[in-house]
Amino acid sequence: MLLSGKGGDELMPTALSYLTHARRRDKAASRRHIKGWAALWGVTTQQVKAQAADPGPYQRWLADCPTHGRDDSLGWEAGPYAPPWLTGWARTMLADALRAAADRAEPLHERPHQHATMAAIRALARWNRLQSDAASPFGIQLAYPYADQQVIEAALATRAEARTSPYQNKPLLMAVMSGHVPAANLARRTKGGYSSDTAEAARPARAMFAKLLSDDSELARCGLIDADRLRTALRGWDRADDRTDLLLHLTLMCEVWARTTSNRPLPTPVPFEETPC
Repeated sequence: MLLSGKGGDELMPTALSYLTHARRRDKAASRRHIKGWAALWGVTTQQVKAQAADPGPYQRWLADCPTHGRDDSLGWEAGPYAPPWLTGWARTMLADALRAAADRAEPLHERPHQHATMAAIRALARWNRLQSDAASPFGIQLAYPYADQQVIEAALATRAEARTSPYQNKPLLMAVMSGHVPAANLARRTKGGYSSDTAEAARPARAMFAKLLSDDSELARCGLIDADRLRTALRGWDRADDRTDLLLHLTLMCEVWARTTSNRPLPTPVPFEETPC
């Protein structure tokens, strides 16, 4: 069995809109947190307050999602991040679908920051299931303590300012694990990650990825992506920022799914040395 730490970043930190509700309980604590985030990110307190502002009714926010662009303020939850190679027709369909969903949508919690946390946990749970299914044939049993119902309920029952802080990394988790984890570990302000490992592992396969996302792409056949714009992004993949890299991988996943539903075979893998991307 392999215990996974996935879920800690979704469960413990919370959206900045928590500051609006913290202010009603403790103005001094709210001001302290605002100043702390401003200092940590090197921005003004006014910028922090702007990101912490109430995003308004959930239904209206959801219907307006396509107009948010690359706005990094979380609102009720993250995204959607439409790739620049999406066609105008696909964008129109996305906007129509979101407006239709907004008519009957209800938030998971009345407070935006609590809803954002719950939405993130639900999204991660789907990824966890896929990862667990992929590992099972190799005899690896994955377990996700942060997805445990009792752990989630305990964390969400605490005030947001106890779960997240600019002055301490995951303060609630630090308090819970005190005495169980070495103090030096609890005092860390940074964390490990596997993004560089996955990027390095995927690099040799980029030639095959590019072939999948070529003019013969099923997504292009359906009129969902602009092949020319996508080719431009593929040529600059090595220099792409994190968001573009993520969008390229998500597009690749959608392409595999689209080919599977159409019973189209996937191309034969192309060695990286023969056809570099």
